[in-house]
Amino acid sequence: MKNILAILLLISITFFSSSPVFARGGDFVHLIKGNGNAVKQNKVQNSSQAARIVRERVGGKILKVKHNGRSGYKVKLIKDNGHIINVTVDAKTGKVN
Repeated sequence: MKNILAILLLISITFFSSSPVFARGGDFVHLIKGNGNAVKQNKVQNSSQAARIVRERVGGKILKVKHNGRSGYKVKLIKDNGHIINVTVDAKTGKVN
């Protein structure tokens, strides 16, 4: 039993130490199928995440979220005072402008 546990521990250590998830100081990366190049994923991957970030940082009610190419998302919202504003969310960083 101890030998089996030792083998499983050794296998898991070997797997995780060579895993691309841990290859770049803990940054989450995935492998593109085919060529095996490691690529960082964007912090904001969909419109729901963009809306959540804007709601947390700016407040108000989300009216519309539009994907703005590879650069990010454009979010239209109405503030509590009635003003309608547009903000952008950078897909790579999650920064709200």
